[in-house]
Amino acid sequence: MDEDQWKNFLKGYNLALSKLDDPNCLGAISELAGVLDRDGPKGAKAVLQGIRQRNSFVYVPVIRGAIAQASGTGLGINTTIRLTDRFFLGELGMSNLSRDSLPYAESLASTILHELVHGLGGGHANDEEHKRMNDRIHTDCFGGH
Repeated sequence: MDEDQWKNFLKGYNLALSKLDDPNCLGAISELAGVLDRDGPKGAKAVLQGIRQRNSFVYVPVIRGAIAQASGTGLGINTTIRLTDRFFLGELGMSNLSRDSLPYAESLASTILHELVHGLGGGHANDEEHKRMNDRIHTDCFGGH
């Protein structure tokens, strides 16, 4: 990641991490992922922190139209989350740009939380399930704006 991408990533990451302090958001992420031990070493917050500590958020310019992509389902802290140019849409300080009706930092955080669900073991088989996952994250973590 270049310097601007790194700054924007940190905005999204820090917001995503702080959202996991909210019981509603933590509950939604845990339920979507099928995680029973919400606060343990395999819980959402510990795994998100572990992915970052392992430097496993990486920049990949394009992944077949994806905004971001987890390296697999249920890999926990061994997940690599690939962030594309679409993830960074609005970089270089245009912090008011939004995607999916969320302010920029919240849009980044929402994407990180979505990919975290995959890393924890949750998935979606089709576009409808993908939308339901995003809607749940949007509502329970960002108040549904």
